[in-house]
Amino acid sequence: MPGLVGIIHRSPNEACKTDLARMLRAMRHDASYVSGTFLDEKAGLYAGWTAHRGSFSDCLPVFNERKDVTLLFAGEHYSDPFRVRQLKANGHEFQTGNASQVVHLYEECGSRFLEELNGWFSGILYDRSKGEVTLFNDRFGMQRIYYCETDDALYFASEAKALLAVRKDSRRMDDEGLGQFFSCGCTLMNKCLFSGMQILPGGSAWVFQSGRPVSLSFYFRPSDWESLESIPAGEFYDAFKSCFTGILPRYFGAGESIAMSLTGGLDTRLIMACLGEAAGGMPCYTFGGLAGETMDIKVSRDVARACHCPHEVLRLRPDFLSGFAEHAEQTIYLSDGCHEICGAHDLYLNRLARAIAPTRMTGKFGSEVLRGASTFISASSPKDLFDGEFRPFVDRSAETLSNLKKSHPITFSMFNDASWHEYGRIAVEQSQLVYRTPYMDNELVKLMYQAPREYLGRADLSLRLIRDGRPDLFGIQTDMGQCGNSNSSMTRLLRLVKKLIFKLEWHYIEGLPHVFALPDRIAAPLNLAEKFFGVHRYLYYRIWFRDQLSTYVKDILSDPKTRQRPHLNQKAVHKIVRAHLGGYGNYMNEINRIISAELMIRRLVEGAERN
Repeated sequence: MPGLVGIIHRSPNEACKTDLARMLRAMRHDASYVSGTFLDEKAGLYAGWTAHRGSFSDCLPVFNERKDVTLLFAGEHYSDPFRVRQLKANGHEFQTGNASQVVHLYEECGSRFLEELNGWFSGILYDRSKGEVTLFNDRFGMQRIYYCETDDALYFASEAKALLAVRKDSRRMDDEGLGQFFSCGCTLMNKCLFSGMQILPGGSAWVFQSGRPVSLSFYFRPSDWESLESIPAGEFYDAFKSCFTGILPRYFGAGESIAMSLTGGLDTRLIMACLGEAAGGMPCYTFGGLAGETMDIKVSRDVARACHCPHEVLRLRPDFLSGFAEHAEQTIYLSDGCHEICGAHDLYLNRLARAIAPTRMTGKFGSEVLRGASTFISASSPKDLFDGEFRPFVDRSAETLSNLKKSHPITFSMFNDASWHEYGRIAVEQSQLVYRTPYMDNELVKLMYQAPREYLGRADLSLRLIRDGRPDLFGIQTDMGQCGNSNSSMTRLLRLVKKLIFKLEWHYIEGLPHVFALPDRIAAPLNLAEKFFGVHRYLYYRIWFRDQLSTYVKDILSDPKTRQRPHLNQKAVHKIVRAHLGGYGNYMNEINRIISAELMIRRLVEGAERN
């Protein structure tokens, strides 16, 4: 994922130049990336960046007019058009479509400029007149910064692999972080998978002078929004409509090459409805599997047609499975171990999407922000799967997650679920293209903290705004049977059937109970997944691990290197692999995380040692 790397040292140090070069090299994943460095040895600053060519950050380093303020910026800032005009009126010169405007916000507002930034970003701002270097990130922590501290320096990078390239003391797995991964699929509480490494909390602003920290503070905390008073129910819809339609143009800059990643659900539909005439002609695509057409594809095609937009289905191809070992390893590597091998399709499909447009617009986090949805849960595993000394780290993680869920629901969704649980998937996707969603806009999330109780957990806001904005789009039912101009008994019955099929598919494709595994194995020649399911899902990792990928699974988990890992009970691993491949058990989740952890060690830890 394009981003920043750097060292803030207390004194000029030639070794920092060598280390910076190695860190930057570790983050150049694609020939299309642009990169560069900025050094000021007097300030103890050694920094570099990578960016997608033509993206918001492809203009670095950025200077003010007097050249006494320098900014390195990763990610995007979705500015208020009025604020942009104001900066221009005050005599500042910059391009509106890139990060050059951000340095002038600092000139106008000082350190308070961070409160105006809107998006996923991280940055380094060097004010030469004050001798201050500020390291900062977005309030959600989505543009991640990893860091390691030594007695005389702070090493930081957008990707952990950059730190592993130079910090030998971090080249081992952290037991607590690994335990959280096995239990929750990610680390919690800004913990990291690697020893001695931490993650900068969202909303941070760390200030250094002469390489020494003088302020390690926050410019934002979720409690700033939790304390807001709710808006009366009779007024909230109008506030929501005004907010959403007002922020949407920020995400569709003039002249940008953007494609819409359409699904059959409400959240991309709402974007298309509010874009109105502006949506016409925008390329759209939907992801699909090796065969068949999901409801996502069918519904998205209808939506695109109604909006006069070209639509394409981007499918997994046979080479996805034949080349799965490489796709899986790259997924682990690019995400720093934050995504799993059962997410290898995200890398594959986003590579295809990049050929259509360099920017992918999505409805990501719409259900979390507007309806309080979350899939962030801890997973149970056989008690004997983990070594006795390691098992407590796994067990404590489930308790930690349970306590986090007691917080404000939007705080949990936006500041825990999004930035921890979903981070790995987005990191993989951002490695291939610019990834956008309007649903984490500051104004919208802040507004939803003020939503009256009757709107929480419901789809009323989205449905009403779609109907008001584009009645023709409201007439097309979603994949779950929402929208549609009929509310007859038959329509309601079909909606229930669709929900039932959705749940049945999950239980068959992913959550199949062990007792049904053997009958399913016997019926494998009938190809039930494609013939009778596949209405909502196109990923069959449980079946692929058992059949097409069985040799891959067996080779990884029977390898002597894997069998020597101290965190696993190898007898239990052998047992679950034999059961899953033999077709009398469903251990998809366990196999997914065991192999993912093994690839972390091989590719990130041992790979850094070899390099």
